[in-house]
Formats: sequence, structure tokens, C-alpha cells
Amino acid sequence: MEGKDREMKGIVYEGPNILGLQEVGDVSPGPGEVKLRVRACGICGSDVHGYLGITGRRLPPMIMGHEFAGEVAELGQGVDQWKKGLPYIPWISAAAVKCAGRATSISA
Repeated sequence: MEGKDREMKGIVYEGPNILGLQEVGDVSPGPGEVKLRVRACGICGSDVHGYLGITGRRLPPMIMGHEFAGEVAELGQGVDQWKKGLPYIPWISAAAVKCAGRATSISA
């Protein structure tokens, strides 16, 4: 099934104090993009404040979590400086992040 759109599970923020485990759409990387397989994810203070509804910046439905580590799972067309299986810990504030619905892909 690799490379095809499919379903995966995600913890979805549904509103203040409400998280739910849901099936969410999985996406293939577009041209110039790399898809990462998350192997571990942490929770930071901004995630907690978002979950509690304190900041007003989290709009449901969304998957929170920006502190993670993983590996390169798939390469989009034209990506040749990465290879599948390469471990990766992103520095999110320096990455270009594009959201497609509930899924997030990080441009290479």
C-alpha cells in the first residue's frame, strides 16, 4: 500500500478537553516533499494550553504535536537528497509546513 492514500489513526483535538482516537486520511508526498513516519512524539506546554482551550489558536478538528522524531517514509517526485529509512528529527520552526486537511507534510 505504500505510496497510495490510505487510512491511519490519529489523536484528534475535538475541542477544549476533548481528544479522540480517529481514523484519518493518510497522504502521499507531493513533488519536492518528504513524508515522515513518526516514531515518537512529545507534548509541550503549547499543546497543553491548546488542549485546555486557553490560547484560542487551536481550531478543531486538528492533530496537535510538533515535537517528534521519525524516519523518512516516502519521497516525492524530484527529491534526491533524502533516502527512505533516514532518521530525522525536525526543527519545526525552520521547516516549511503545509497543511492538507488534517495531515501535515514537511517540504524537503
